[in-house]
Amino acid sequence: MTALEFQARAGRSAVPGYLTLELSRPLPDVCGRHGQPAVERRPGVVRFHEGTHGRVQSTWATNFFWGLLHYRRTPDGNTELHGDWPVCKYCVWQSRVLRLIGYVFALSGIVAIVVLWMAAQAGAVDEISMLAVLLFFPGWLPGGLVVAVSAFGRATRYVRIRPIVDSTMVLIRAHPNFAAAVAAQSNVR
Repeated sequence: MTALEFQARAGRSAVPGYLTLELSRPLPDVCGRHGQPAVERRPGVVRFHEGTHGRVQSTWATNFFWGLLHYRRTPDGNTELHGDWPVCKYCVWQSRVLRLIGYVFALSGIVAIVVLWMAAQAGAVDEISMLAVLLFFPGWLPGGLVVAVSAFGRATRYVRIRPIVDSTMVLIRAHPNFAAAVAAQSNVR
C-alpha cells in the first residue's frame, strides 16, 4: 500500500513520518515580524515539506523550485504547525493590501478577455494587436497569476520558521522584541 492510499484510508496524520504540531502555550501579544504590540490573533497553519536540511516551510515558490531541482512533482507536505499567531496593525494592513493586489492581478486578465471579446462582438475590434497578445501571454498568464498567488500566500504567512531538524522544537525567525517577550513569558511560568 502506498503512503497516498494509507493516507486516504487512515487519515492524513496517520501517514508514517507525518507530523502535526501545535503550539504548547499561547504566544505573547507581540508581533513576531515587527515586534509591535499585537492587535489581534489569527489562526493559521504553517505547512512544511522535507528539504535537504530538514523540514522547510512550504510556500508555492519553495515547492516550485524544489520540483525543478529534483525533476519531479512538488513535494508532499509532511508537517503542519497549528497556532494562533499575534499580528500587529502593520501586519493587518499589509495582509489587506496583499490580498487586494492578489485580487487585482487575478481578475485583471479575466476582465481584459471579457472586454476584448465584447468589443470584438460589437465590431469595435477587427484584429487583436501583438501588444495585447504579449500582455496576455506571458504578461498575465503566467506572470500576473504568479504575482497573485505570491500575494495571497504572503498575506497569510505571519511567521517565518527555520527548517525543522528536531520533531520536538520549532525555531521561529522573529523580531528581537518578540524573542524577549517569549523569554519573559517563559520565566514567569
